[in-house]
Amino acid sequence: MKAIVLFSMITACLASSCKKASVEPDKTQLLVAHGWRTTAHTNTVTQDDVPLVKNSYAQYDACYRDNTMTFQNDNQAMCNTGSMHCIPGEPATFNGHWYLTKDESKLISDSLFPMMGVGYLSTGLEEFELVELTTTALKLKKSRFYYQGTIKVTITDEYTLSAL
Repeated sequence: MKAIVLFSMITACLASSCKKASVEPDKTQLLVAHGWRTTAHTNTVTQDDVPLVKNSYAQYDACYRDNTMTFQNDNQAMCNTGSMHCIPGEPATFNGHWYLTKDESKLISDSLFPMMGVGYLSTGLEEFELVELTTTALKLKKSRFYYQGTIKVTITDEYTLSAL
């Protein structure tokens, strides 16, 4: 009887060890796997709980639409301004840094703006909520607010980047 129980336990252990565990890549691996290009950008201004949504990407000049961003394992980031330059004499690349917060819910960077078509380099770190990150899509969101008298105005930008 002990032999049957022992044989059953060994068989069960061997059978379970043959199954491959599916390992999801971590967010850093997903970010650095390839380059990214902005493919959508909406801007929502909410005043008195009334949102006004604008398709900002539709207003991007072609010279911003060819910009790409590459994230590297050493937390370096590079924005390539593509073949069309918006500003004469503009450098072909901008370098910066990126970080994920400890809980991997936010992406912090000092070099995303030229890639996203805003057209300027920020002078400090920018924090984006990491809404989605897959092998093909990166979705970021940034919100800020101010008061116009007693009325709260919230501005939310949502970016979708596609893997190259």
